[in-house]
Amino acid sequence: MTVACHVFPSLLWQLGAKAVSLTSDTLQVGLIASGTYSFTGGANGTKPFHVSDFLAGDGTNGALTEVSTSGTAYSRQTLTSVAVTPATDSFTNGTTYTLSCANPTWAASTISAKYAFFYDNTFGSSTDSTNLIMCYWDFGGTNSSSSGSFTLTISGSGLLQWTVS
Repeated sequence: MTVACHVFPSLLWQLGAKAVSLTSDTLQVGLIASGTYSFTGGANGTKPFHVSDFLAGDGTNGALTEVSTSGTAYSRQTLTSVAVTPATDSFTNGTTYTLSCANPTWAASTISAKYAFFYDNTFGSSTDSTNLIMCYWDFGGTNSSSSGSFTLTISGSGLLQWTVS
């Protein structure tokens, strides 16, 4: 599956404000079953800011529907083996940082999903209206599992990668 990753400006803003720690906060992932999303940014360039903003939709296409937890073996997952490299604060031009994690897998699941969304569950009071949305993956269509594993394969280049310039 080829995915397109979209990073929300709010993540960069919160990293700059030191409100988010990618290595000590609880990062999670959820799946969207239906709806259409096209990120264009808000008037201030930070919308959506929270998971609830993302789930509400892009203002044009309506709300998104998360995969049902009933009979699917689906629930949001906490990312494991989260690391940022290089681990030092070497803000030299050309330094590349990578956020990596283990592949999230929903074992023995029956899931149909169009998007995956990644967020910081420790931001605010740990509800969708305060959880910081980080990025989402657009699968380019619906991907499914039927009583099998649904796995998101994190690239060898990590979940996110950015270069100081």
